[in-house]
Amino acid sequence: MINPKFHLQSPKGAVDGDFPLLMLFSVNGKRLQYYTGIRMPKKYQVKTGKYPFSNKWQEAPGVKIKLDALVRFVYSIETDLISEGITQTVDVYRAELDKRFKGREVEKAKTATLEDRIAEYLLHVKTNLANNTFRSTQSGLNHFRSFLGNKVNTMTIHEVTEPVIERFNEYLKEDRLNNTVVKAMQVLRTFIQYCYKKKYIAAVPTLETGSPNNITVIHLSHDEVMKMAYTPMPSPTLERVRDFFVFGCFTGMRYSDIAGLKKTNVYKDHIKFFIQKSGSTQTLTVPFTPMSKLILEKYKDTPGPYALPSISNQKTNDYLKEVAFYSGLNTTVEVAHKTAVGKIEKVEQSKAELISCHTSRKSFITIAMTLGMPESVIVSITGHTKGSKAFHKYYDVVNQTKFDQMNKIFNL
Repeated sequence: MINPKFHLQSPKGAVDGDFPLLMLFSVNGKRLQYYTGIRMPKKYQVKTGKYPFSNKWQEAPGVKIKLDALVRFVYSIETDLISEGITQTVDVYRAELDKRFKGREVEKAKTATLEDRIAEYLLHVKTNLANNTFRSTQSGLNHFRSFLGNKVNTMTIHEVTEPVIERFNEYLKEDRLNNTVVKAMQVLRTFIQYCYKKKYIAAVPTLETGSPNNITVIHLSHDEVMKMAYTPMPSPTLERVRDFFVFGCFTGMRYSDIAGLKKTNVYKDHIKFFIQKSGSTQTLTVPFTPMSKLILEKYKDTPGPYALPSISNQKTNDYLKEVAFYSGLNTTVEVAHKTAVGKIEKVEQSKAELISCHTSRKSFITIAMTLGMPESVIVSITGHTKGSKAFHKYYDVVNQTKFDQMNKIFNL
């Protein structure tokens, strides 16, 4: 499998200036070097990482999206060559890349490809909306890219017609859950509406997204959170992940907000930080609990600007299952999934198997409601809109908790 990488081509001894950004990869032992069409200032060059430039470069967000699209295009060439039984050579790859890029800038205004429009929209979302919204949008559009394959680099937004959308919907339903299908269709609809507002198309084709089904809210009780908090962990890594999660259970903060929490956001008796929601900035103030304050004290001398040590969301989710296992969180819950074709599938799993970063936020809300904290206070801490659909599902969870406790106490 090919492995594209990027490199800044600057003359030996050059200390400043704008230089070509090249893509490099090997094909059957021969090296291909291809100009990406992007030039970057030497002063922002870095030697390690996926990209050879730092985030301090103002153009970095847009360039990253373009380079990611270029890598996907190269992978699509590889897939097509393998499926068609064509021998992979440097010349073949160069010819395919030339078809896409040669002379493109001259024609760009009137012949922008669908991939161009997607990249433009992703940059718009990344620049103007929250990071979680960008990730969700990127994931949804990647489904559309996978459905179209290499055609995304040759067709235009005008060719995204109702029949194409219907085939995409059927493609999604093949092996995905209903909520995944609905979300991908919602993202596609928003993208098409963006193109309409930009006057790239004259009308918006009919697009049915379907309705999401309710997702089982997996949460920990107060006793389970405290049990986890005081269970010894077999390694420093698991201990840090445990503390990170428990901190979320006592603050209601999202993973991204905890990971980005700086020591300057920590005050004597509270935390104050900012979130981006619906394109605007919102300030949240979270009072300390004894546990959240204890955890911050524990890591106050950690080098760097951040209040707590963190690793990636994905790695945290992986390690959390180990943390839950060592904490003995083996309570079994029944989880129902609705497939894209309407079939309801029920499975029983332990909380240790289902736990994730976001479980801490769900646990905070559920515990707070169970203990009688007013909704107005909870949403002022979590940043939810009062009466929102996302918040409403917690009422059913709390009611079930009441039934469980009544049955347990009175042996009904």
